[in-house]
Amino acid sequence: AIAYVSAYGYTRQLAGVIADALAEGGVKHVELYDLDDDGFQEALTWPTGEKNNVIIYDFYGDEIHKTDAARELGADFADITRLIGNIQLEYGDLVLADVDGEEGVYQYKDGTLTYVCTLEEALLKT
Repeated sequence: AIAYVSAYGYTRQLAGVIADALAEGGVKHVELYDLDDDGFQEALTWPTGEKNNVIIYDFYGDEIHKTDAARELGADFADITRLIGNIQLEYGDLVLADVDGEEGVYQYKDGTLTYVCTLEEALLKT
């Protein structure tokens, strides 16, 4: 019963955050993915007027947290790797960011982005 209540509470809180962001007009669209394999989907938004900057909303520590991936990494851009057609499957739900001129792939977990590899290493080898 506890897991059900947590999931229900998370869904309600997340729906509220998404509704507020959309109402303010600052978000282009919202997508849901489980980036950190914790069984709960994170809400990903892309602010209007910002080039490829993914914002991640996640539930941990009994509340919703917001992570601005580009700002967190000091990156020129940040997006998700799922949108890359020739990415290796194991890198499909990670964050892509350009930090200091290098396109790197980062794992997301509870507000933290951890470097995994370069984009070139994550692409399918042909």
